[in-house]
Formats: sequence, structure tokens, C-alpha cells
Amino acid sequence: MGVTVGCLLAGGLVLLLILGLVSNEEHLTIDRQITNHKAVPAPDFTLPVLSAAGNVGPEGTQLALSSLRGRPVIVNLWASWCLPCRDEAPILESLWTRYREKGLVVLGVNTQDIPSDAKAFISRFGLTFPSVRDGTDRTQRKFETAQLPETFVIDPDGQMRFLPYRGGITQASEREIAAHLDQVLGP
Repeated sequence: MGVTVGCLLAGGLVLLLILGLVSNEEHLTIDRQITNHKAVPAPDFTLPVLSAAGNVGPEGTQLALSSLRGRPVIVNLWASWCLPCRDEAPILESLWTRYREKGLVVLGVNTQDIPSDAKAFISRFGLTFPSVRDGTDRTQRKFETAQLPETFVIDPDGQMRFLPYRGGITQASEREIAAHLDQVLGP
């Protein structure tokens, strides 16, 4: 009897693992399409501006991602409590500073957070790029995020051709993104 129960439990665990892998694979259709060399339209959203900058704002107004079409956009989903978000904040600021005059928009999407904590994070790290706030998980679901932070590079035509960074971006990631931006915007 014990062997039978053990076999049933082991079989159930294997089944759950298989289902988890299959559902995770289905979940990341953005990644799969880009890996297959297909451009993916960036999911649109409209959210209130948390921190204004460039042509985004003023604070509290609604911003649709589609309104930024014609410009490359880096969308970064983040939260103040997220440790890797702290590590990547200076890298995102560096990309914004380097390419904003050429038209780049770095857009933070604050999620799963308290607005006052988000504003304190922006201040603490001296972030000058705009951020919007999603008080739900709708934007995360649209971008198929599984964790925070996650970063998406969107070309001026509103298409994603670059695999998302699922987890914190690094200086190596910054070089990859910069090389792509140089191709899109010119050196």
C-alpha cells in the first residue's frame, strides 16, 4: 500500500512539473515569437503618470504607450521593494541620459507598490525618466511578466524584436540595448 501511494505521489509530481513547464511555455509567447524572428506588437496600456519627464506628463495625466509610437521605448516594470530594481536603476538612467536627445523614452511602469514608496524610490535613485503607475497587475499580464523587474525594448514602429530582459538588467545588457539603439537611432 505504501509503495502504491508513493508511486501515485511521484507520478502526480511529475505530471505537475510537466504541466508547469507547458503552461510556462505557453505563457511566454512574446519570447517564443521573438526567438522565431517574428516582431511582436507591444501590448498597449493607458496608465496615470507617476513621475513626469520629457514629453510625458504632467503627473496624474493618463499616458497611452501607443502615444509614444515613432520613438523607441524601453518599458521597465519595477517596484520599490524589488532588490534587482535598485541595481538596474542607474543603468536605465544612463540609457535615458545617453539617448533621450535622439528620441528614446525610458518608461518605468511601477506595479505592486505603494505610490509614496515608488516616489521615494525615484527620488532616492535620482531617476529623471518618466514613470507611470499600475495599481493592478494588468500591465504585467499583458507583457507576460513572471517577476520584477522586467524590461522590454520597443522599436519606433511599436514592435518588439529584442528578447525581453526577465530579471534585472546588467551592464552587459546595457551594452546590448545600446547597440540596438545605435542601429535604430544611429550612433
